Amino acid sequence: MSRLCEADPDQLVVTAAAFTLVLSRMFDNDELNVLAGLVTTVGDMLALIAARRACASPTESGGAIQTTGSGNTGSGNTGSGNTGSGNTESGNAEDEPPQKSS
Repeated sequence: MSRLCEADPDQLVVTAAAFTLVLSRMFDNDELNVLAGLVTTVGDMLALIAARRACASPTESGGAIQTTGSGNTGSGNTGSGNTGSGNTESGNAEDEPPQKSS
């Protein structure tokens, strides 16, 4: 089992919050929006890979089918989107068309 699977969940949350605060002080809002999109995309792709590995056939996964511990628990999109990243302020919210500057 990996270190990430054995880590205290509360410590992971604190680590993520601290990392987020450090990044928020290093970049302006436009850069944070791009970074948030990049991190969300990476997270989504990792979740897709983990899900695909979890459902792989025995020949595709090296002879073993993973039934538990696929790393996909809690790795979905909940809380990993761009909520609060400033996208609504810049006119880039998904449910609103981009605002044109005059």
